[in-house]
Amino acid sequence: MSKIKVTRKHVNALFRNVYRAGYCELQDILDRSDATYYNCGVYGWNWDGFTNYEFDACITTGYRNMTGKRVPAELVKKYSEKAREIKEKFRWDRYEEKAVALAENERNFWSELVATV
Repeated sequence: MSKIKVTRKHVNALFRNVYRAGYCELQDILDRSDATYYNCGVYGWNWDGFTNYEFDACITTGYRNMTGKRVPAELVKKYSEKAREIKEKFRWDRYEEKAVALAENERNFWSELVATV
């Protein structure tokens, strides 16, 4: 699936819950997800937008010009550590179990993010 070029204004109009995080802060949590949106400007790529329609939410993550409330560092740490534990536990075998566990971790992250921020 290809990403759709959007503006900050567009993302804020589309979603009730909009958050931002720095480049690679959420790579362990969202590594199984594809970005839905992207933004670029005169200096090139700015950010990607990861969406979750169940929670009416979007996280913009990148270098500059992101929009939304900051994703709390303690939430990033908690769910990144959990994702790394899952990846280590299901190293090369039991791929389906690993995928299910990572999807559940990501869903729990979104759920707690929307509930707390």
